[in-house]
Amino acid sequence: QDVSALRYTMATNPDGGIDVIDLFSDAVDIFREHAVQFAVGTTLVFALQTATSYFYIAGLLLMGPIVMGLFRMALAAVRKQEVRVGDALSGFDYFVTAVLLNIAVVAFMCVGLPLCVLPGLFIFILFLPSYFFILDGATGITEAFAMNREMLRQDWRSWLLVGAYVLGLILVGVALLGVGLIVTVPIGIISLARVYDRYKSGVPLSGMPPSEEAP
Repeated sequence: QDVSALRYTMATNPDGGIDVIDLFSDAVDIFREHAVQFAVGTTLVFALQTATSYFYIAGLLLMGPIVMGLFRMALAAVRKQEVRVGDALSGFDYFVTAVLLNIAVVAFMCVGLPLCVLPGLFIFILFLPSYFFILDGATGITEAFAMNREMLRQDWRSWLLVGAYVLGLILVGVALLGVGLIVTVPIGIISLARVYDRYKSGVPLSGMPPSEEAP
């Protein structure tokens, strides 16, 4: 078992909840291992988003396939698989599903917008793991959303903390004149991939880790 995975296994508090400091440290280590791929891939994604944003409808439709590639890269990195710059565009392999999924996630975000911008973004982040379920074989957005809701329900306290943490990373990136997003966005997605993969592996997100995973 690799050192980073072992450290993440132990990144839980005995009284419950994820240790976001260790989660952040682990995500940074993974980002560093594939810094060139993520930096180039994220820049490419941002360039495509900027280009399509001038056409509002097209921008909305293409956002899903465009960002999904980063989720594929993050999940591959977490699972110690090959990470390629070309994967940044692999979301177009799931074009229709990714388009519909993005529209659905944005719709959930809009539920929080009447309250404040931050709650809307927070809800948006909590439903982003739906992309991972699609990549792992969910048959459509209905199944992906159902799986996402069940995952949140099983440990909603930990996911609230993860959502706040990822939102904080995005705000830091914005504060750094937006350029910081090239680093904070992939680190945030890697963090989501790490917690998602932990869930898929059957490891509880809170409480003491299973004894067989202790050092």
